[in-house]
Amino acid sequence: MNYRIKVTKQFEKDFTKLKQDLKEGIIKKVDLLKENPYKFKRLHGRLRGKYSLRIGDYRIVYSINEDEKEVILYCFGHRKKVYKKK
Repeated sequence: MNYRIKVTKQFEKDFTKLKQDLKEGIIKKVDLLKENPYKFKRLHGRLRGKYSLRIGDYRIVYSINEDEKEVILYCFGHRKKVYKKK
């Protein structure tokens, strides 16, 4: 069963700032989350319960709502800054 993708306002804000070619790459990677969101890196510490999807030097921070079969995208940014957002 595929998961639905849900985005937060922060993710929308981060996404709209990007160049079109980077947006297309992100969309392709996000499609992978629909099939198996558990395949990527699980975070710890204050981000416990969230995951990280790597796209070059950038990351998407997301969580999984198993009851609703949803993947919630929180934010997108450079690996040095993104973990400070959420």
